[in-house]
Amino acid sequence: MKKEVMIYHLKGWELGDDILIEKYKIAGFDSVAFYCNGQSNDEIRHQVEYARKIGLKVSYFHGPLKNNSSIWELDCKEYMNQLINYINLAGVLGIKYFVMHPSGKECIKFSKIGLRNYKALLNLCKKLNITLLLENLRMIGSMIFLLEKIKSHNLSVCLDFGHANVWCYSPMDLIKKYKNRIQGVHMHDNNGEVGNDQHLIPFQGKINWEKCVKALYKYYDGPISLEIDNFKTEEYKYDNIDKYLNDAYNSAINLTKFIWNKNFK
Repeated sequence: MKKEVMIYHLKGWELGDDILIEKYKIAGFDSVAFYCNGQSNDEIRHQVEYARKIGLKVSYFHGPLKNNSSIWELDCKEYMNQLINYINLAGVLGIKYFVMHPSGKECIKFSKIGLRNYKALLNLCKKLNITLLLENLRMIGSMIFLLEKIKSHNLSVCLDFGHANVWCYSPMDLIKKYKNRIQGVHMHDNNGEVGNDQHLIPFQGKINWEKCVKALYKYYDGPISLEIDNFKTEEYKYDNIDKYLNDAYNSAINLTKFIWNKNFK
Protein backbone atom coordinates (compact mmCIF):
# COMPACT_ATOMS: atom_id res chain seq x y z
CA MET A 1 0.00 0.00 0.00
CA LYS A 2 1.49 3.36 -1.07
CA LYS A 3 1.36 6.30 1.34
CA GLU A 4 0.55 9.74 -0.04
CA VAL A 5 3.67 11.88 -0.32
CA MET A 6 3.34 15.65 -0.55
CA ILE A 7 5.67 18.57 -1.17
CA TYR A 8 5.22 22.22 -0.31
CA HIS A 9 5.63 24.42 -3.39
CA LEU A 10 9.33 25.23 -3.67
CA LYS A 11 10.65 28.77 -3.35
CA GLY A 12 13.70 30.26 -5.02
CA TRP A 13 14.12 28.15 -8.15
CA GLU A 14 14.17 30.28 -11.30
CA LEU A 15 11.40 28.29 -12.94
CA GLY A 16 7.77 29.13 -13.57
CA ASP A 17 5.07 27.69 -11.34
CA ASP A 18 3.70 25.40 -14.05
CA ILE A 19 7.13 23.90 -14.76
CA LEU A 20 7.79 23.27 -11.06
CA ILE A 21 4.36 21.72 -10.57
CA GLU A 22 4.92 19.42 -13.54
CA LYS A 23 8.26 18.37 -12.08
CA TYR A 24 6.61 17.36 -8.79
CA LYS A 25 4.36 15.02 -10.73
CA ILE A 26 7.25 13.61 -12.78
CA ALA A 27 9.31 13.03 -9.63
CA GLY A 28 6.48 10.90 -8.19
CA PHE A 29 4.77 13.15 -5.64
CA ASP A 30 1.06 12.60 -5.12
CA SER A 31 0.16 16.05 -3.82
CA VAL A 32 1.37 19.61 -3.37
CA ALA A 33 0.65 22.35 -0.81
CA PHE A 34 0.67 26.04 -1.74
CA TYR A 35 1.63 29.22 0.10
CA CYS A 36 -0.73 32.18 0.37
CA ASN A 37 1.87 34.83 0.93
CA GLY A 38 0.99 37.99 -0.93
CA GLN A 39 0.02 36.44 -4.25
CA SER A 40 -3.23 37.39 -5.92
CA ASN A 41 -6.19 35.04 -5.70
CA ASP A 42 -5.89 34.45 -9.45
CA GLU A 43 -2.27 33.32 -9.09
CA ILE A 44 -3.11 30.86 -6.32
CA ARG A 45 -6.20 29.62 -8.11
CA HIS A 46 -4.12 28.93 -11.21
CA GLN A 47 -1.55 26.96 -9.19
CA VAL A 48 -4.24 24.80 -7.61
CA GLU A 49 -6.19 24.22 -10.81
CA TYR A 50 -3.06 23.39 -12.81
CA ALA A 51 -1.83 20.93 -10.17
CA ARG A 52 -5.17 19.17 -10.12
CA LYS A 53 -5.34 19.16 -13.91
CA ILE A 54 -2.14 17.11 -14.13
CA GLY A 55 -3.22 14.72 -11.37
CA LEU A 56 -1.82 16.17 -8.15
CA LYS A 57 -3.98 16.40 -5.04
CA VAL A 58 -4.20 19.77 -3.24
CA SER A 59 -5.58 19.83 0.33
CA TYR A 60 -3.29 22.22 2.23
CA PHE A 61 -2.65 25.95 2.09
CA HIS A 62 0.01 27.75 4.14
CA GLY A 63 -0.95 31.23 5.30
CA PRO A 64 1.19 34.40 5.19
CA LEU A 65 4.77 34.19 6.39
CA LYS A 66 5.07 37.86 7.39
CA ASN A 67 3.44 40.05 10.04
CA ASN A 68 2.13 37.02 11.93
CA SER A 69 2.47 38.66 15.33
CA SER A 70 0.26 41.58 14.31
CA ILE A 71 -2.81 39.39 14.90
CA TRP A 72 -2.25 39.97 18.64
CA GLU A 73 -2.25 43.76 18.25
CA LEU A 74 -4.92 46.40 17.86
CA ASP A 75 -3.63 47.47 14.44
CA CYS A 76 -4.19 44.15 12.65
CA LYS A 77 -6.94 44.95 10.16
CA GLU A 78 -4.74 44.55 7.08
CA TYR A 79 -3.38 41.18 8.22
CA MET A 80 -6.79 39.89 9.27
CA ASN A 81 -8.30 40.90 5.93
CA GLN A 82 -5.51 39.03 4.18
CA LEU A 83 -6.18 35.89 6.24
CA ILE A 84 -9.94 36.09 5.72
CA ASN A 85 -9.45 36.47 1.98
CA TYR A 86 -7.14 33.45 1.75
CA ILE A 87 -9.34 31.26 3.97
CA ASN A 88 -12.37 32.15 1.84
CA LEU A 89 -10.36 31.26 -1.27
CA ALA A 90 -9.46 27.94 0.36
CA GLY A 91 -13.16 27.27 0.87
CA VAL A 92 -13.95 28.05 -2.77
CA LEU A 93 -11.17 25.72 -3.96
CA GLY A 94 -12.04 22.86 -1.61
CA ILE A 95 -8.89 23.12 0.51
CA LYS A 96 -9.36 21.31 3.83
CA TYR A 97 -6.37 22.51 5.87
CA PHE A 98 -4.96 26.00 6.40
CA VAL A 99 -1.58 26.25 8.19
CA MET A 100 -0.76 29.39 10.19
CA HIS A 101 2.22 30.82 12.05
CA PRO A 102 0.69 31.89 15.39
CA SER A 103 3.61 34.27 16.04
CA GLY A 104 6.71 35.67 14.40
CA LYS A 105 10.35 35.76 15.48
CA GLU A 106 9.70 38.21 18.29
CA CYS A 107 8.23 37.66 21.74
CA ILE A 108 4.58 38.67 21.94
CA LYS A 109 2.10 39.56 24.62
CA PHE A 110 -0.93 37.32 24.51
CA SER A 111 -4.01 39.49 24.28
CA LYS A 112 -7.79 39.39 24.24
CA ILE A 113 -7.52 40.98 20.80
CA GLY A 114 -5.53 38.03 19.47
CA LEU A 115 -7.85 35.51 21.07
CA ARG A 116 -10.86 37.28 19.56
CA ASN A 117 -9.21 37.31 16.13
CA TYR A 118 -8.47 33.59 16.22
CA LYS A 119 -12.02 32.81 17.31
CA ALA A 120 -13.31 34.87 14.36
CA LEU A 121 -11.06 32.94 11.97
CA LEU A 122 -12.23 29.64 13.44
CA ASN A 123 -15.89 30.63 13.01
CA LEU A 124 -15.12 31.20 9.32
CA CYS A 125 -13.23 27.90 9.09
CA LYS A 126 -16.16 26.07 10.63
CA LYS A 127 -18.54 27.49 8.02
CA LEU A 128 -16.18 26.43 5.24
CA ASN A 129 -15.29 23.01 6.71
CA ILE A 130 -11.61 23.96 7.01
CA THR A 131 -9.24 22.96 9.81
CA LEU A 132 -6.88 25.69 10.99
CA LEU A 133 -3.47 24.22 11.82
CA LEU A 134 -1.08 26.04 14.16
CA GLU A 135 2.60 25.49 13.41
CA ASN A 136 5.23 25.26 16.16
CA LEU A 137 7.81 28.04 15.85
CA ARG A 138 10.68 29.40 17.95
CA MET A 139 8.10 31.23 20.11
CA ILE A 140 5.95 28.18 20.77
CA GLY A 141 4.04 29.80 23.62
CA SER A 142 1.47 31.34 21.29
CA MET A 143 0.52 27.93 19.91
CA ILE A 144 0.27 26.41 23.40
CA PHE A 145 -1.81 29.36 24.63
CA LEU A 146 -4.30 29.12 21.76
CA LEU A 147 -4.72 25.36 22.03
CA GLU A 148 -5.41 25.70 25.76
CA LYS A 149 -7.81 28.64 25.45
CA ILE A 150 -9.82 27.62 22.38
CA LYS A 151 -11.71 24.33 22.21
CA SER A 152 -12.69 23.77 18.61
CA HIS A 153 -12.81 20.77 16.29
CA ASN A 154 -11.51 23.15 13.60
CA LEU A 155 -8.28 23.94 15.47
CA SER A 156 -5.36 21.49 15.35
CA VAL A 157 -1.58 21.26 15.01
CA CYS A 158 0.88 21.24 12.14
CA LEU A 159 3.98 19.60 13.59
CA ASP A 160 7.15 21.07 12.07
CA PHE A 161 9.93 18.57 12.77
CA GLY A 162 12.80 20.86 11.82
CA HIS A 163 11.56 23.70 14.01
CA ALA A 164 11.13 21.36 16.95
CA ASN A 165 14.67 20.05 16.50
CA VAL A 166 16.31 23.50 16.78
CA TRP A 167 13.93 25.50 18.97
CA CYS A 168 11.29 24.55 21.55
CA TYR A 169 10.62 21.02 22.77
CA SER A 170 11.68 18.23 20.39
CA PRO A 171 9.80 16.30 17.68
CA MET A 172 9.14 13.41 20.06
CA ASP A 173 7.99 15.74 22.86
CA LEU A 174 5.45 17.40 20.57
CA ILE A 175 4.17 14.07 19.25
CA LYS A 176 3.53 12.95 22.82
CA LYS A 177 2.00 16.29 23.85
CA TYR A 178 -0.35 16.77 20.88
CA LYS A 179 -0.67 13.24 19.50
CA ASN A 180 -4.42 13.32 18.73
CA ARG A 181 -4.40 16.94 17.51
CA ILE A 182 -1.76 16.65 14.78
CA GLN A 183 -3.41 16.94 11.36
CA GLY A 184 -0.49 18.26 9.34
CA VAL A 185 3.29 17.89 9.31
CA HIS A 186 6.31 19.70 7.90
CA MET A 187 9.11 17.20 7.41
CA HIS A 188 12.56 18.67 6.89
CA ASP A 189 15.93 18.09 8.50
CA ASN A 190 18.73 20.05 10.14
CA ASN A 191 21.88 19.52 12.14
CA GLY A 192 20.26 20.31 15.46
CA GLU A 193 22.15 23.56 16.04
CA VAL A 194 20.00 26.01 17.99
CA GLY A 195 18.33 28.47 15.62
CA ASN A 196 19.81 26.89 12.45
CA ASP A 197 16.57 26.12 10.60
CA GLN A 198 18.08 24.56 7.45
CA HIS A 199 15.02 22.89 5.85
CA LEU A 200 17.13 20.04 4.48
CA ILE A 201 15.80 16.94 2.77
CA PRO A 202 15.11 14.26 5.42
CA PHE A 203 18.16 12.11 6.26
CA GLN A 204 20.59 14.93 5.40
CA GLY A 205 20.59 16.14 9.01
CA LYS A 206 20.40 14.60 12.47
CA ILE A 207 16.70 13.99 13.16
CA ASN A 208 15.96 10.37 14.09
CA TRP A 209 13.30 9.84 11.43
CA GLU A 210 12.65 6.18 12.16
CA LYS A 211 11.84 6.90 15.80
CA CYS A 212 9.75 9.98 14.96
CA VAL A 213 7.72 8.45 12.12
CA LYS A 214 6.92 5.29 14.03
CA ALA A 215 5.68 7.38 16.96
CA LEU A 216 3.77 9.86 14.79
CA TYR A 217 1.84 7.30 12.79
CA LYS A 218 0.36 5.76 15.89
CA TYR A 219 -1.93 8.80 15.89
CA TYR A 220 -1.62 10.63 12.55
CA ASP A 221 -2.78 9.23 9.23
CA GLY A 222 -2.04 12.09 6.85
CA PRO A 223 0.53 12.37 4.08
CA ILE A 224 4.28 12.32 4.37
CA SER A 225 4.77 16.04 3.80
CA LEU A 226 8.08 17.70 2.86
CA GLU A 227 8.67 21.40 3.48
CA ILE A 228 12.21 21.69 2.16
CA ASP A 229 14.36 24.57 0.96
CA ASN A 230 17.42 24.36 -1.29
CA PHE A 231 18.81 27.80 -0.48
CA LYS A 232 19.54 27.93 3.25
CA THR A 233 22.89 26.16 3.28
CA GLU A 234 25.80 25.97 0.82
CA GLU A 235 26.82 22.51 2.03
CA TYR A 236 23.68 20.82 0.71
CA LYS A 237 22.80 23.17 -2.14
CA TYR A 238 21.68 21.60 -5.41
CA ASP A 239 22.10 23.09 -8.89
CA ASN A 240 19.82 20.61 -10.64
CA ILE A 241 16.08 20.67 -9.86
CA ASP A 242 15.50 17.15 -11.15
CA LYS A 243 18.24 15.70 -8.94
CA TYR A 244 16.88 17.69 -5.99
CA LEU A 245 13.32 16.45 -6.45
CA ASN A 246 14.48 12.89 -7.05
CA ASP A 247 16.43 12.89 -3.77
CA ALA A 248 13.49 14.53 -1.99
CA TYR A 249 10.99 11.99 -3.30
CA ASN A 250 13.25 9.05 -2.41
CA SER A 251 13.59 10.43 1.11
CA ALA A 252 9.78 10.55 1.40
CA ILE A 253 9.50 6.95 0.21
CA ASN A 254 12.09 5.91 2.79
CA LEU A 255 10.03 7.67 5.46
CA THR A 256 6.94 5.71 4.44
CA LYS A 257 8.79 2.46 5.06
CA PHE A 258 8.84 3.24 8.79
CA ILE A 259 5.01 3.50 8.82
CA TRP A 260 4.55 -0.12 7.86
CA ASN A 261 7.00 -1.25 10.54
CA LYS A 262 5.48 0.19 13.71
CA ASN A 263 7.27 -1.97 16.25
CA PHE A 264 8.25 1.07 18.29
CA LYS A 265 10.74 0.78 21.12
